Amino acid sequence: MRKEDRNIQNGIENHHQRETIMSDIIHNLSGISIYDIYGADRIPLNGDYSINVILDTLINEWIPLYECHKCGRSDYCKFAEKISESSHRMLDIQCGVVVSAMTNFLENTYHLLDGMDLNQKQNYFDGAYFLSQFIFNVEQAIGSSMSEVYMKYLGLEYAPRFFGRITNLRDSLNSLGSLFQSIPEMFSQRAILFVEGKSEKAFIEKLKESHMLWFMYIVIEDYEGKGNRHLKRIQMLLEKYIDLGYVIYIQGDADGNHTDIFKAMADRDLVKTDHTYVFEHDFESSIPPEILLSALNSLGKLENVSIDEFIDKVGGENRSVIGLLREHFNVDVEPLKIDLAVIVADIINNDLYPWWNNEEFLQTELGKFLDFLRHVY
Repeated sequence: MRKEDRNIQNGIENHHQRETIMSDIIHNLSGISIYDIYGADRIPLNGDYSINVILDTLINEWIPLYECHKCGRSDYCKFAEKISESSHRMLDIQCGVVVSAMTNFLENTYHLLDGMDLNQKQNYFDGAYFLSQFIFNVEQAIGSSMSEVYMKYLGLEYAPRFFGRITNLRDSLNSLGSLFQSIPEMFSQRAILFVEGKSEKAFIEKLKESHMLWFMYIVIEDYEGKGNRHLKRIQMLLEKYIDLGYVIYIQGDADGNHTDIFKAMADRDLVKTDHTYVFEHDFESSIPPEILLSALNSLGKLENVSIDEFIDKVGGENRSVIGLLREHFNVDVEPLKIDLAVIVADIINNDLYPWWNNEEFLQTELGKFLDFLRHVY
């Protein structure tokens, strides 16, 4: 008997050993396959299956037997069973946490399958695989990280590597997000904001210290300048995140030219037009003069310059403030950009609170940018 046939048969024979969930039938799974436990090979499905048979098939194929005493959570896990009262060893079982999670998953989502096309059904089962792997690996990682015995076994040389490798758990989540985005009822969108440079990123990261929900959970990436804004260079980056299930937002600088710098990206459906924000010149020029001068003073610059003189010199020309500061005050802002952005955000967090009720500020270019950020979700 082939391995895949044996696994299906095991599911049929063993389903009576587990409490019955539902007697409903999942129809027409011909052309669908499920991953093997390694995620490398495929096991074909064919025809109609009861929920119980499918559940047992997935559990038997995806969840390995494991001796619970090897898990750092075994001392309080409700699924762990000792071999005997006098032994520290536990029975070799399939992780009850994962079994329960997958049972709940299938019981509460299988009804969606009848309304899916072939591609969606395949994504459903592939997503279920990555969900099971994520839950199992998270359980192992949490248990191991709690175990003093395991940490001593690893030693000071290898324990840091263990904690570093926990980030590998995101691989399953990335696959899950990519697969479930084709199923509307299961797709949870996540926004990501691409900004032109490190100063804009530093500005938004500092805004998070206000603990305002508008900013706290924004995922930010910078595409590192105008040279990378060309369609061919950024298209692969945006497509990668779109494939992972992210909704794209993007900010850029027009440098005094046309403000539809993202039109080509919008035309290719890489980003929606209302998900773009373009500064007329650059981020620094968007800062209201009073806030900009205060920030420069904090950096030890222009401390003897009055606000009237400052506005007179830099506020009357439709040019980048970076050039104007160099020309009129001999101040080179380029090496100060990140520090300047952080200080401006700090002023907004503390001195301009509550800025969202300040109509005058909201009419400025920076105010409009903050209003844009409030809608990144």
